[in-house]
Amino acid sequence: EELSPEELKSTAVAVSAVINSPEIIQTQECCRSILKVYHTECDSREDEEYNDKRLFVIVFVIALCGMVKSFIRHFKIRWLPEAGGCIIVGMIGGFFLNFLPHLDFGFQHDMFLRVMVP
Repeated sequence: EELSPEELKSTAVAVSAVINSPEIIQTQECCRSILKVYHTECDSREDEEYNDKRLFVIVFVIALCGMVKSFIRHFKIRWLPEAGGCIIVGMIGGFFLNFLPHLDFGFQHDMFLRVMVP
């Protein structure tokens, strides 16, 4: 069924009145400001990305911690807990990473809680 030109015009005027109402404009401005704050403060996709170098270092550190734990068990080193061995691996790794200027690694809380703690 086709609409007459008068019906189309009255519908367009009604839609325009709703879209351009002060409440809708205020709501749109509010949403824009919330989205702006979210994207500048909360949307941190780049922090969650792990490139190949970062993943290699993570896997290497986990494997090295496993080897140190096995070393502690095999030689029955009772004065050093396994967690202490992992802490020493992290300290030595951090020491050596300080001397590699092309690698930008540092302690990241999110990565530590998501990957290393479990």
